[in-house]
Amino acid sequence: MASRIIGDRPFQGSVIEHWRRVGPLIVLVVLAWASTACSARYLLADTALNEARAAEALKDLYPLVSNRTIVTYDRRGLGQTQLGRTVRRQSSGRRLIRILSRNKRGIIVGETLRNGAPVLWVSFEPRKCTEAACAFSFVRGDDGRYHLMSLPEIEGFDPPKVYRGIVSKRNEMKRGKMRSLADANPVYQLQRKRERKRHRTVFLELKKKIKRRTIRDIDNIEGR
Repeated sequence: MASRIIGDRPFQGSVIEHWRRVGPLIVLVVLAWASTACSARYLLADTALNEARAAEALKDLYPLVSNRTIVTYDRRGLGQTQLGRTVRRQSSGRRLIRILSRNKRGIIVGETLRNGAPVLWVSFEPRKCTEAACAFSFVRGDDGRYHLMSLPEIEGFDPPKVYRGIVSKRNEMKRGKMRSLADANPVYQLQRKRERKRHRTVFLELKKKIKRRTIRDIDNIEGR
């Protein structure tokens, strides 16, 4: 039975010819990948706010929430059904859920003061909400962060509930003082018994694009 034997030189030559054809294409792909822009997140601080105010571009900041935030609104209507001498109460409910992902951009629609601390009113629905009455409020804490302080209410619905990450009783956030009773402004935070010293809140961040360009040299290896 005859077998086919591939010599070293023909095989090596075919590899070199193939590399000469696809080599430039690979270099272009590597350079395009290396020059793509990546985004970095950082805290929304007074420095960025002051620069935006000076440039009259406060609405161009597009703040983001630090954690996935879920707000629920419940609306319930009660009815009565007469069954002989028994009155049976029936309830029907409707729940609205608003999800603020970490990449959901907002706009600043107002600024106020609360007990001497600056407050930012942020709308995450710029087409529907352009004023503070329908926006979320974030107050600056002692750590310089703008923490979630209040939620927009919807007429005909119960006061909203807010959750950090997922909708569960463990992740429901309550308003409270961060450090001591002397704090002027309560904010929403997770209040867990085993983590009293750790304050899990939702605060504002910004995203900045950083362009990174890396030039790589690729040497062609010629065969002998």
